[in-house]
Amino acid sequence: MTSHGEWFRNIKDLKTPGFVETGDNTTNWQSAIDHARWANKVLERCTSCPTITKKLVSIGQMVEQRL
Repeated sequence: MTSHGEWFRNIKDLKTPGFVETGDNTTNWQSAIDHARWANKVLERCTSCPTITKKLVSIGQMVEQRL
């Protein structure tokens, strides 16, 4: 999840936008999904959360994608 819209190329709005609660009990709106480029890698199924202040990366997905 990231708020960096410039990382996305073919961003698509989610059919059902939702909310994500982070570890600090902040609720963040997620609005879209796409592949995102970050640190010379492509992260699949990356979610755009315009209000989130930190990048959240799933280590499991990174291992699965062999990044």
